[in-house]
Amino acid sequence: MSVAVISANLGGFEKRIWFKQKNIASAKLVMYTDENFPPRFRSMSNRLQAKIPKCFGWQMEPGHDIYIWMDSIFALRRGGVEFMIEHLGDKDIAIFTHPHRKTVGQELDVIKRKEPYLLSRYENEHDGPWDLSAKIYACGIFIYRNTPKIQAMLKEWFYHQMRYHINDQLSFPTVLKESGCSYNIINEHIYNTSYFIPLRK
Repeated sequence: MSVAVISANLGGFEKRIWFKQKNIASAKLVMYTDENFPPRFRSMSNRLQAKIPKCFGWQMEPGHDIYIWMDSIFALRRGGVEFMIEHLGDKDIAIFTHPHRKTVGQELDVIKRKEPYLLSRYENEHDGPWDLSAKIYACGIFIYRNTPKIQAMLKEWFYHQMRYHINDQLSFPTVLKESGCSYNIINEHIYNTSYFIPLRK
């Protein structure tokens, strides 16, 4: 079984990044930066461009059976790959429960409070055709199998982020449900595991 761990740090957003670690031998580690995935300033922001490897890691690094996405805020520790594979089980995808909110509507309410950092991040974004009562997930780390069904789901997820709102946690529950993909929920705090260490909070 071949596994790839994909992440992206575009625009030098994170000052410390995990891919310098050399103690993970159970997967191929791929970090996209401005050097190997140059900015597309005329067509998209760094933040939107980072969604491409997040949703299309299976296409950019083809040939693996399983893919793990990890936001560049996290550092990967030994055992993390095995931890994710165990939680994937026989399902198509596995994702963490959200550590702070329960529904899409609650997440949207937080965004609309218009705190300064959220105002600049989500200016002029739009609500999408989402079930506001749907359970929300933490999309900073997830694992999936490389199957046509999952590929189709990830393409649709990217479409929602371009069409409506760049906060991918808002659209994920909808595209997951509509895809028919099987899934496991990782009922651990995404910022407090033994295997994924946040470099900032």
